Amino acid sequence: MLLGLSSCTIKLSTTSVPAGTPQETEPVIGTAGPIEEEEVVRELTLEDKMEEKSTIELVKADIGSDSYIAPAQDSSSHLWGYIDLRGNWVVAPRYRTASEFTGDLACVSDLYNEYMFINRAGVGFLDTFDKYVITASAVFREGIASVRADVDYVQKMAYIDGNAEICINLGRLPLAKGVSYKTSRFVELATPFRNGYALVMRTTNATLAAQGISALESAYVIDRDGSVVAAVPQGLDVNENGFDENMRVVIKADNGLFGLADVNGTVVLSPSYIRVLYCEDGLYLVCNQNGFWGYLDKDGNVVIDFKYNNALPFSEGLAAVSNGTAWGFIDKTGVLVIPYQYDKVQPLKNNQYSSADNNGAFCSSIAVVKAGRFWGVINYSGDILFAAESEECPILSVANGYISFEYNGGCGVFTTDGKLVLMPEYERIGEFR
Repeated sequence: MLLGLSSCTIKLSTTSVPAGTPQETEPVIGTAGPIEEEEVVRELTLEDKMEEKSTIELVKADIGSDSYIAPAQDSSSHLWGYIDLRGNWVVAPRYRTASEFTGDLACVSDLYNEYMFINRAGVGFLDTFDKYVITASAVFREGIASVRADVDYVQKMAYIDGNAEICINLGRLPLAKGVSYKTSRFVELATPFRNGYALVMRTTNATLAAQGISALESAYVIDRDGSVVAAVPQGLDVNENGFDENMRVVIKADNGLFGLADVNGTVVLSPSYIRVLYCEDGLYLVCNQNGFWGYLDKDGNVVIDFKYNNALPFSEGLAAVSNGTAWGFIDKTGVLVIPYQYDKVQPLKNNQYSSADNNGAFCSSIAVVKAGRFWGVINYSGDILFAAESEECPILSVANGYISFEYNGGCGVFTTDGKLVLMPEYERIGEFR
């Protein structure tokens, strides 16, 4: 139990013999001369070094005037609200779920499993649109949110603005000859906008859709007026996250393989890979059909060859890669800058618009790795900042220099340099934004 902050230390692991202590040895008896003792000094392993870093001084962080808030789950009621960096409830815990803020908006759900948007003061101002109840979490991007609603017992999507008005006229989509559309206001897939463009898909047969059988048309690229500017070739599915920062979208063929298409609907990377994940600075992490991972640019050119048994996307200039035995880190030239020495690497969220698959290892200048019994926080040089003995990763999230961590069944917050922000008195804490 944590009892104080001023002079107390927190020991996150216990051992009977401190790491690096010389061990006693039996006398070595030679053929001549007196009996001598030989001192054997064991070289510290990475696990030993992490154990040494698992005792940290509880130094209270100087918060200053930070205005970040994070979703937090109250340990008594188990409901979600929002706290500031001093642990004050900015928005009282009254929600079943609560997402991180994107700008000044966050999506929450009430006890009836209905979703709404709130502002940073906790004022809920948007829970329905056009008399439909929002049924899934969503975020605003470029002033527009793609939301999901139950339309005649079928999940459909539409675009709304901050006034809860449908703001994209999907009736401008081409009509297939001989197909009767039940509605022109909703579609089966509506991706978030990026740089004024999004992708939509809809079913071509209302009868099939009512039976739960999807017969999807081509994906259309639309602008903010709902005008169609391009179409992705028929038979290719598009990723629900829409366009990335390269204005590419991951496509999936009927055979389950992945590629890329651009904003003109042109296939720029043939769907011939097991996985295609956006990284940063225009790079993609790709797994070929032999099961090896490498990195491509936005035009499909190989930047780093397919030679890794496993890998994570680049984030903050480095990527975690595995040689099949251990994990290390490479830079964008493919040079191994932190040796293969870790058992595991924890993906951290780096892009608030990306899916979990796109998460890289580094965020806020730190990465979280495991060696033996210990999880450690390291910097770009691989130096261990602090560590904890735990089977599961105790780091829950990292954002803007703050770490949400789990300890003794509770959740608290450290800064990325190891200073204490909040004691582990909450059930869960999300990202501070």
